[in-house]
Amino acid sequence: MSPDDVSSESMGDPKGEWPPTILDPGFNAPAVDNLGSARLPENPKPVNVLLYIVGVIAILLVCAVVVSLLGLENRTGEIIRLLFQQSTAQELSPPVLTTIVDTRENLVLMSDKVDDVSRILVQRSGQEPWLLLSGNDTTATNPALSPDATRVVYLSQLDGGKIVITPIDGGAQQTLPAIDIRDIGLTQNASLLQFCPWTPIAWNPAGDRLAFFGCDPNRPFSTVIVSGILGSQEKPDTVPGGVAESTEVRQVIWLNDTQLIVTVPVTDTRLSPPVITLNVPVP
Repeated sequence: MSPDDVSSESMGDPKGEWPPTILDPGFNAPAVDNLGSARLPENPKPVNVLLYIVGVIAILLVCAVVVSLLGLENRTGEIIRLLFQQSTAQELSPPVLTTIVDTRENLVLMSDKVDDVSRILVQRSGQEPWLLLSGNDTTATNPALSPDATRVVYLSQLDGGKIVITPIDGGAQQTLPAIDIRDIGLTQNASLLQFCPWTPIAWNPAGDRLAFFGCDPNRPFSTVIVSGILGSQEKPDTVPGGVAESTEVRQVIWLNDTQLIVTVPVTDTRLSPPVITLNVPVP
């Protein structure tokens, strides 16, 4: 009898002429799907699950011992947070705060801020790339364009604070360091002055003087200061009537070459107008 003549009954009968191979009942053979490929048992034996659990527990115990030996048990949360930040750093880019400060014919002055990095840039009409004016200075803020649109002045926090004047089309920078305004506050019963970290910087119409604010770091105090630019004989000095017993941000602009308009802190508006006009001594 050939295998083709065997019926289902004879295949199940061990006494048939062509008995099938009888497997050991304890052997868990792989199942075979319709395509003829073997599939592993769906339900693993309990002993395998137990070994897996024991292995996981052993790994956790080893990690706990390592953390204890390295003294990191009190920093585990911080480490996890740092690892999460590292894993998401490439996915999340920091926000960029871009401000168009001034526009003139064929020129745009801009400042941008990314996290703690602040830069000053300009672009001329018809030129694709922005020109970085602040160079490697990452603390440059509060830029102002000169009346003739050839120079930009800005505040830098480098070297204890300074005012920087840079030509747009290249050339040497000019700086007004903090030491030049440090001692003038002594005449107003203040301690050593420094540039207010928020101070705007204003050009006069002639483009040869600057107005800004100096602060007393030890008490609420700000005062208006006027200085000639480099090459001028005029030294930095305070403007009469420009003092405020406050740390609030103030604004200053030139009305003409001899007068300033200055804002008054909000706390003082009940006693005086919110804006005052100051006469600037002629150098």
